[in-house]
Amino acid sequence: MNHEMASVSHLAWFSHVIVVGTAVSRSGPYVFENDGRSVIASDVVITVETPVRGMLDDPTTIKVRQLGGTIGDCMQVYEGDPSFAIGDRVLLFLTADPRGPLDSGRLWPTGHLQGVWQVADDGTVVNAFPNLQTSPQPLGDMLDLVVAALQGAPASGPAARHFLVPLDEAPLIMPGVETPGDVDTATPSP
Repeated sequence: MNHEMASVSHLAWFSHVIVVGTAVSRSGPYVFENDGRSVIASDVVITVETPVRGMLDDPTTIKVRQLGGTIGDCMQVYEGDPSFAIGDRVLLFLTADPRGPLDSGRLWPTGHLQGVWQVADDGTVVNAFPNLQTSPQPLGDMLDLVVAALQGAPASGPAARHFLVPLDEAPLIMPGVETPGDVDTATPSP
């Protein structure tokens, strides 16, 4: 999904998986087919510190697909696609590719750069998009904001008809937080 998010609530509701974790390794570049095109990518392995949303086959690690790279004489660069350095601690909002299991490198940041929030050494998070955040804020406050959004009414608007991920498909799984049973998470009608 490549459009500007209206709010952190939209980002949360449009993500299949939300986690806090650390980038620990990266696969070598490989080629996959996407809508008839050959695309170069690599997978970044994230050790999950705090799962927030989405059922994972392995709750301790996930793979996040990162587009671009070089194989032989072929180089592909995707402007706006986030990059991870090994050791980066991040809050990730991720979209799942429906063509495979969640833990097989078929997750990518929701809204590209909008779905990657760097966690600084002082425990604050930062996102590059000014519409989502104007200054660093504590990670705990951001997680509270995400949980409150997902416990409230689902995101609405034109994009919600296409991208909303219902809680029954990707529940809240953050320790100590329950998915509300009485919230209607059906996709809004046009």
